[in-house]
Formats: sequence, C-alpha cells, structure tokens
Amino acid sequence: MHGVTLIYTGLYKERLDGTDKELILDSIDFNARLNIADDWIYFIGGGRRAIQRVKTDGTGLEAIHRHGQTIHEMVVSGDWIYYVTMGDGLNRGGLHKVKIDGTGEQRLFPTNARNINVAGDWIYFIHSEISRDRDYVDGIYRIKTDGTNTELIYKSAYLEFSTFSNYYMTVYGDFIYYKSGHNIYRLNIDGTNRREFASVSRGHIETINFLDGWIYFNEVKTLSDRVLNRIHVNTSESQVLNSNVRAFSDMCIVGEWIYCRTYNGTDMYKVRTDGTGWQEIK
Repeated sequence: MHGVTLIYTGLYKERLDGTDKELILDSIDFNARLNIADDWIYFIGGGRRAIQRVKTDGTGLEAIHRHGQTIHEMVVSGDWIYYVTMGDGLNRGGLHKVKIDGTGEQRLFPTNARNINVAGDWIYFIHSEISRDRDYVDGIYRIKTDGTNTELIYKSAYLEFSTFSNYYMTVYGDFIYYKSGHNIYRLNIDGTNRREFASVSRGHIETINFLDGWIYFNEVKTLSDRVLNRIHVNTSESQVLNSNVRAFSDMCIVGEWIYCRTYNGTDMYKVRTDGTGWQEIK
C-alpha cells in the first residue's frame, strides 16, 4: 500500500482517515486488479485485454501492453509484471510476464493458471480442470520467474480447485495456504505436509488475508449470517472478531483497519483488526 493513501476501484484515493478523497480516473474496470509500485498504479483495462498504468496523481495514463486474450489477473514484482490470460475457443490461455515498460513479453506456462504468487525467484499458482487441458493435472504448481523448472508440488483432490469450491491460494512466510469450500489448508513451501489449518462447521470461507501472523477470513454461514474470524499461523489461536458483517469480495488490511467492498463494488466498509468499529466508507 502506498504511504498513507488507500486507493480502490473507482478510481479514487483518500487518506486512511477518510479525508482528502480525490478522483484519479473516472472510468475503470470493476476487476482491474490494482497494483501499486513506486508512483504508478498498474491495472487491467482496455476491455480486459490491456495492462495500463497511471500516476498516483492521475497523470500519465498509458497502455503499456496489449494482449489478444482476456487478462484475468496480474502481479507487479520488481521490474516485471506477471499476468494470466483466459483461453477462448481453441486458443489456450497461460501465464505470461512482461517488463513494466511493456517490453520483453514471454509466455511462461501454456495453459490455465490462477492465484499467482511471486515469492523470491518462484511463481506459485493453481492449475485447475476449468481449462479442460489434459496435459497438466490439477494442483499447485511453481515455476521459476525465468520460465524454467515447472513443478507440480501438490496434486489436488477431485474438484478441490473447481469453481464450486470457491478456492484461493497465497504464499505467506515459509508456507502455502489455500482455502477450498469450508476449509483452510497449509502446506510447506515445497508442497509437502498438507494439513487442515482452519475449518467452519457450515457454509464456506469467502475471503482471506494476512497480517502480523494472523489469517483473517470471512465465514459465510447463510445469506444473513456472516462472521469475521482470525487464526494465528503459529499458535492456531482462533478468535471471532465480528458476527455482524456484510458480504464482501475483497479484503485489504492497512495498519489497524480492514477495508472491504461488497460484491457489486458500490459499497466500501472498514473494520478494525480487532473486529470493532464496523462502518461504511462514504
């Protein structure tokens, strides 16, 4: 996150105390996947077929790379942008990289990839059957950032990473964490020693994020019954923080506040990391 400024889909920026709200761009895709590096905001635009950037003061808007397929997600790391395209018709999607100036485009993995995480000189991602690609089994993969040494480090169970399981994966510290359905699992960074780390008795886990050794997650029991929880990665201490939260599709933690948005993207909320102070951001 950039200094004391929170930037979110709109595209606006404001101080963390809610003051000095300022319009940066008057039009941006709902799933723009914002990344902030130095004084630039990188995002998916151009009908989701381009990577664009704009200065944090709203100047210098430009498209730095265009692609023939839909761009699903991206991560800026160092001098490179790593991004995923979705296949269309007989054409496969894939995992790609391009320099932050738009040059040096390279395809790293030839088919469906999701939840890309860059850790050191490795990229971790999930490949799932959604692509109907029989050349690669479903599971968690890693590949060197230079495109070498592709490894399947965890072969998933049937439908574990399907759209029905609402899966999500991230690398935190020396471990890989992923959620699938109503469970959170942890593996060693090499894919070994998988174990259940957290579970909910009914419903499913919607969104997860990490801060200072805690996993924060939104438990969806019913449409009207949702709970914000956290569990410590070292002690497994579990805490219910707030049992009166609304549904949200993203979770961003800055300082002592958790920021989130509703599914339609029109409403923003914040709550303290101890579960108090739930409020709408106007």
